[in-house]
Amino acid sequence: MAGDGAAAADDPARYDQVPHVHLSRLATEAQLGKETESFLRQLMWRLSAKRLRRDDWKKLAKHWHFTDEHVRAIHCQYTGPTCSGSY
Repeated sequence: MAGDGAAAADDPARYDQVPHVHLSRLATEAQLGKETESFLRQLMWRLSAKRLRRDDWKKLAKHWHFTDEHVRAIHCQYTGPTCSGSY
């Protein structure tokens, strides 16, 4: 049928028009993403440790609409097993 989108999608000639992505490229992009995330985490940690006052991170969390549960979880994650309910 002319103009039938389903028939056009099944046309083998169309597969040559689809860009191919090699797995090695995907792996490279995934690794780059991990490295970028790691770099940004380290950068943010250094900036916050040197430039923010003790509880400024909570102000940022509130600005970014983190819930109280998120803030509590972050606080406990970085203070360890002795985390108290008063964050």
